[in-house]
Amino acid sequence: AAFGGAGRHRRYFKRREFIKTASYLKSQGLVEIERGGQEYSIRPTLKGMRKVLDTTFKSLAIDKPKWDGKWRIVIFDIPEKLKWSRNGLSKKLKEMEFYRFQKSVFITPHPCLKEIRFLSTFFQVADCVHIFETEKITAEEELRRCFEV
Repeated sequence: AAFGGAGRHRRYFKRREFIKTASYLKSQGLVEIERGGQEYSIRPTLKGMRKVLDTTFKSLAIDKPKWDGKWRIVIFDIPEKLKWSRNGLSKKLKEMEFYRFQKSVFITPHPCLKEIRFLSTFFQVADCVHIFETEKITAEEELRRCFEV
């Protein structure tokens, strides 16, 4: 809750619960807390931001609404010097149930632009990753069976 909303919504907490949670986060080195009278200012530390990114990465998934008839094709050409990024991206796309069409080509019938942008930024390869959206694809029968659409 301390990281959620980023100031977009004012949230109210029971004072005792707030102080307990804030103290715990501070003791873990995840936030810095400043108090001014009855108001508190909480900022995530670098460790806290890493925790948020790690949690976001681990829980990243794409929504699977009713198929809109479009295929999303994710392609990438990541240099050998960034092999760890290429392998990490491929592994995460498989975990997210993308179909591996070729070594660096993955397909899904589900909207995924935000998630792919997050992943390509996370792995620091945004310039190497591209997304296409199409209604026709040569392997459509196989893909329809795979995704049950």
